[in-house]
Amino acid sequence: MSFDELREIRLQKLKNLADAGIDAYPAKAEYAISEISEVKKNFKAEIKTKKGTAIAGRIVGKREHGGSVFLDLFDGTDKLQVFIARDKIGEESFKLFSDNIDVGDFIAVHGKAFYTKRKEATIEAKKWQVLAKSLRSLPEKWHGL
Repeated sequence: MSFDELREIRLQKLKNLADAGIDAYPAKAEYAISEISEVKKNFKAEIKTKKGTAIAGRIVGKREHGGSVFLDLFDGTDKLQVFIARDKIGEESFKLFSDNIDVGDFIAVHGKAFYTKRKEATIEAKKWQVLAKSLRSLPEKWHGL
């Protein structure tokens, strides 16, 4: 697939977000964002907090598993895994996310901190917000991005 075809697909996804009433380039996030490095440094305290945790960054990895998606979010300070489940954010929100959000997009998520069975620090998203839709895919081998 050519770069122009990929860009057209992403432009259609941008239109889908707009049709759903989502601003793909908002002026600010809906919630106060913490740096990922700070969240990871204080992760055990984040697990105990009742208000939840909000992070934002670029999606550098996306793995879909039926009714759930695992993301790697990078904010320039560190990388953190995010778990998005259909039953936690709702069918409509999950479909919108899984169909229209790509590697390279910038998003914010708010949710609960937990450790996976493999002891990986993860945020289970309760809400998500697109901050910037990427119209070009990341290079195949990227360094220093």
